[in-house]
Amino acid sequence: MRGIEVFAGPIRAFEPERAPANQVRLFLSWLSDAVADGLRDPHAMTLSTVDEAGDPDARVRSATARAESLLVRQSQYLADTAERDNALEKALALVGREPSLVDSAWTLYTLAPVEVEFWQAAKSRVHTRLRYERTGTDGRWERYRLWS
Repeated sequence: MRGIEVFAGPIRAFEPERAPANQVRLFLSWLSDAVADGLRDPHAMTLSTVDEAGDPDARVRSATARAESLLVRQSQYLADTAERDNALEKALALVGREPSLVDSAWTLYTLAPVEVEFWQAAKSRVHTRLRYERTGTDGRWERYRLWS
């Protein structure tokens, strides 16, 4: 295994001091550069969660389809709760008339991360890691440099 090349392809230099305060902007910028550089599978990410008992789980997912959605809270702004309630009522009525619009086997989960780690690979295996942690209910995040 030691003979297999690690992280084949070009890897851009990463300067954590210049990383944006917003972890999603960092990810989207990094992803854009990785695609432009022709890196294999740059959209693969590890999603780790814990259940109510504190047991961890991790799985590799493709981030391409929903990466932009991490930047916004919703797809369009509504004037007030009455407008939201009206839109929801119409959507529920439509699905009630045509239940096949929603596959019964599908489940949608919305995650609210409290911690995000960015891991920049290095052929030397001295990887650069940044951890972003939510600091409270006001939406602010703190950024910390980790050492590997």
